[in-house]
Amino acid sequence: MRFTYLAAFTVSASFLYSQSSLETWSIIEAGHNEIDFVNPPLTGILPGGYGYSDVGAPLSVNASGEFGPMTFSAQASASASYLGLRTYASGELTDTYFEPYFPEEGDPQGVENFFNAYSYASFTDTLSYGGTAVNYNSRYLLNLSGSIFGEEAFNIVTIQHANDPVQRWSFFNPGNYDVQLVSDAYVHGAFAQEIRVTLQSYFQVYTGYHEDGSTIMGTADFDNTLVLGGVELRDENGVLLPDGTITSASGTNYGIIAIPEPSTGLLAFASSVLLMAGWRRRLS
Repeated sequence: MRFTYLAAFTVSASFLYSQSSLETWSIIEAGHNEIDFVNPPLTGILPGGYGYSDVGAPLSVNASGEFGPMTFSAQASASASYLGLRTYASGELTDTYFEPYFPEEGDPQGVENFFNAYSYASFTDTLSYGGTAVNYNSRYLLNLSGSIFGEEAFNIVTIQHANDPVQRWSFFNPGNYDVQLVSDAYVHGAFAQEIRVTLQSYFQVYTGYHEDGSTIMGTADFDNTLVLGGVELRDENGVLLPDGTITSASGTNYGIIAIPEPSTGLLAFASSVLLMAGWRRRLS
């Protein structure tokens, strides 16, 4: 089974921020990974391959390097606002060569076997609900547009409501995406609720999955874009509250909508691509 590594800092059990915040990362790195993926990769960031903003500013990094017989070049970019998240990751690895890494045997770390271009954008906002209900039932509609080309490129979307478990959608198959994603239903009182939405794009190669001498190219282009399209707000009896109010700490207007039924978390496809909702493996 092929495993996928996700940067550990992108998911947390509770919010690090309060009220509202924006965040962007772009990273290009290379290093060593164990065959059994027990531990996260041991990597180093390539020169020019790092960018971070705690205000969601647009970032774009480009980096390349030679690793034994291999040449790795990649680009990654990200931007964040409360109106939309954008990420892009693209890379090429030529003349692939695999050298296993066994740290428990004192392996001296020869030629790198793990290459990663990664971009991340997120917003955290605090929503206050007004209306006549004692308890509210809310669901969130996310509109996602983008494309995946080539090999080893993929995209991840997550949403977290307060301290509820993170909900995740994973896209691995090449093609064009224009989809609507519906969150789980969250039951809560009238007090303010924090939500965090993230968009992550990757080009990630572990050379152990490829024949030596291969050329691997891939792009996850989600630069247009992930948007929170609205909130379905109902009372404790399941009645839609179109005249309710949602006030956000960021000042963004999130409209109250009715989400069509039935909903399976994916309402529409623009092409014949498949959504792989399963998460291969999360390393922390």
